Amino acid sequence: MHDAGGSKAKRVFAFIDTNVLLHYRFFRDVNWAKELSAEEATLVFAPVVVEELDKRKWAGARRVRARARKVLKALRVLQLSVTPLAMREDVKIMALDEEPRDVLFVRHRLQPRISDDRLLASVLAFMEKQHGSAAIVVLTADMGLSLKAPTRQIDIVVPDDRLRMDDEPDETERRLITARRELAALRAVAPEPRLTFAGKSVLEYEMRRFGEFSAGRLASLLEAWRSKHPYISSTPDSIVVPGSSRFSLASIKGLSGLLSEKDATEHNAKIDRVYGEYETFLRRWPIELNALARCIEFRFVLENEGTAPADDVDLLIAAGANGIWLDEFPKIPTAPVVPRPPNRFELGSMPWMGSFDPSSLRRWDEPIDGPNVLEDDPQSVRYTVKRVKHHVPCVLPVVFFQLDSHEDIQSFKLQYRLVAANLQEPKSDKLHVKLSVSTVVEPPSPEELHRSKGDEDDDSARDDDSHD
Repeated sequence: MHDAGGSKAKRVFAFIDTNVLLHYRFFRDVNWAKELSAEEATLVFAPVVVEELDKRKWAGARRVRARARKVLKALRVLQLSVTPLAMREDVKIMALDEEPRDVLFVRHRLQPRISDDRLLASVLAFMEKQHGSAAIVVLTADMGLSLKAPTRQIDIVVPDDRLRMDDEPDETERRLITARRELAALRAVAPEPRLTFAGKSVLEYEMRRFGEFSAGRLASLLEAWRSKHPYISSTPDSIVVPGSSRFSLASIKGLSGLLSEKDATEHNAKIDRVYGEYETFLRRWPIELNALARCIEFRFVLENEGTAPADDVDLLIAAGANGIWLDEFPKIPTAPVVPRPPNRFELGSMPWMGSFDPSSLRRWDEPIDGPNVLEDDPQSVRYTVKRVKHHVPCVLPVVFFQLDSHEDIQSFKLQYRLVAANLQEPKSDKLHVKLSVSTVVEPPSPEELHRSKGDEDDDSARDDDSHD
């Protein structure tokens, strides 16, 4: 910008429009003093421009949203305020902190609801307060502003075309690009693996909840336990033999199976101790059952709808809920056991049997490895699969997720990330888990639960035998 004599203007206040901030080179990277042919340039941000940037960071094309966020972040870093701040050599920035008065809109035939009119009103209000020889312009590429500004004695400056960024493709071009990509994908032989619940993306799961034992039920269970574990007596000194005569046992009291009074007293004390432990166990039993009831069983299935097998698949599943993954269902707690009466001739256990781990026989070339819960992140579990054939579902080993508490029982999402050796890009997607809680009921006793569990195991064994 030059003055009437053709020399550079000493100072210029340039009200920058939103379209320049979004569609031209980043405002901080441009020497606006040089572009405006001035010795010093000050970019002025009107309230309507900042408001539009806030709106644009959430709406519109992806690149526009990203640019709006970038501009706002830069303004925060520069600490934009009503006081001019140095942005680069010969270039400053400042902001206006108030909207123009209503009377100014009326005087200049402007509408407060129109963004362009609000910008022009801010310029006019600034011009009324501005003194000195500084020039005041609007930096814009907007045709509407270019038509309205001259009639109100406001100069317009359109940025040079070399500063403009390449436009994003229009809708027709985007569709053409998408069609070309889809055609290339159809021509290529590639896998399309995805994780499902046996073909579904939603799992509905009803969780049970147990209340405490009633006082009557608790007393009944304790009485039944006492009946099952009566006190024992010591071996008598003599017994009555046929003919009503007595036979003294004093000479054989040291033999196995014969208990002294001390042995009987010590064993009965153990019964009392275990009885107290059993009562404590019963009172905690509903808590233990509820912890088991919060375990959700997942039977994941890898499916491949592509035209080629997926090789060396790595699957990572993260749960969006408070809890941990478990590679097996927790064991049902067992009630404390009363030790048998002492018997010095009883054979000892064979400790070497417990040191054998059947998993050591696991084949190293198994096609599926997992579930493997991450040590540093128990909310994530990993599977690796050598190959997922196209159109042949791959059923993964069962895994369990245990919620931390009943307050955490609410629907959640499973986010998974899937990588394969012959998959161009990792695939990320979600599965949905819908949870509900059944009516609170009194829990079964430990004996009932273990008995029913034993029946289930027996039925499974019979089913296995029937296949032979």
